[in-house]
Amino acid sequence: MPSTTDYRTTNFYLQAKKDLKLKIKQTEWNKIISDFNQCIQDRVLTNYFGYKVPKMGRLKITGSKTNTRTVDKKLSQIHKKRIYIFNDHSEGIRFRFSWIQPNYKISNIYKFIPTRTFSRSLAKKIKSKEYNYLIV
Repeated sequence: MPSTTDYRTTNFYLQAKKDLKLKIKQTEWNKIISDFNQCIQDRVLTNYFGYKVPKMGRLKITGSKTNTRTVDKKLSQIHKKRIYIFNDHSEGIRFRFSWIQPNYKISNIYKFIPTRTFSRSLAKKIKSKEYNYLIV
């Protein structure tokens, strides 16, 4: 059964402060976590093999060429006919984040949800055609 608890940076700070007797302020803690996450984001975006999370698998970007077309709802409503979005900027390839987890019995405990800035930086990289990702 998947976990329904959502932990935030504040929860980890309070737990680390209690267990490790940290003597730093929460603003410093948030800066450290933010810098660490930015480093991981840069590695995922620039490395073909992604980023290996110790004992938790690999986080990488994969692309796939699909035959399905996406409908542009806003333009379709305006023109009263079906209008499709063509991924011309990526040559029809759809990219996504993929987390390859090891086959542990508890592999459904963790879930990866990219932040908006992470998703936007991937989109920016794809539109500039500077990507080198695995295309399935």
